[in-house]
Amino acid sequence: DAVDWQAAAESKLWRYNLHYFDYLHWPVYPAATKTQLIDSWIAANPPTAGDGWEPYPVSLRVVNWIKAWTGTELAHPPQRWLDSLATQLAWLERRLEYHLLANHLLKNGKALLFGGVFFTGEEAERWRARGLEILLREADEQILADGGHYERSPMYHCIVLEDYLDVLNLLQAVPGLVPAQAEDRLRAAASRALQFLSDITAGDGRIPLFNDPAFGIAPEPAVLLDYGQ
Repeated sequence: DAVDWQAAAESKLWRYNLHYFDYLHWPVYPAATKTQLIDSWIAANPPTAGDGWEPYPVSLRVVNWIKAWTGTELAHPPQRWLDSLATQLAWLERRLEYHLLANHLLKNGKALLFGGVFFTGEEAERWRARGLEILLREADEQILADGGHYERSPMYHCIVLEDYLDVLNLLQAVPGLVPAQAEDRLRAAASRALQFLSDITAGDGRIPLFNDPAFGIAPEPAVLLDYGQ
């Protein structure tokens, strides 16, 4: 009934996961619980205060909220939710993680693109353009010629691949949002990454544990390969 969103006794990474809102997609929670969690977060996390307002968790939460609201359970979000989402996007736009780059900046760009498609108006158009710019640049940099992610971690490869598949899914669902050439570049990067994932998947269907991956963090290879198809 009462979520401790500050969770001071937990690690920062634990708190980050709390603020991502991945659990909005868990079928174990009914719509009423998900609604309560969103309202609780808005009430307990005023703008710019705490871990939940750092750019990375903002980026993941923005996408998770939009995905949930364009489904069936939480469709027609109330104005207070829309106001909060717009505030988070406006804050994120001024806090892009160019100092960290890698998957942090990619998540920032993905969130801006999703927000720019979800909302309308001049601000939304600016978010969409900035998000696309980041996604194109990072596709050229992060997805190497052999299709692998430049950090050479299979777990991060899967995370980044899902991001680009989500972007392509969005662009296919709302045609004409971006120039065809831009969409082709994103599709080419995702295709290379899909082939690379297929090539390195171990005999048990899981990622190999090279560099710093772990199981249970990124989607399983079979899920991503099916999504890509």
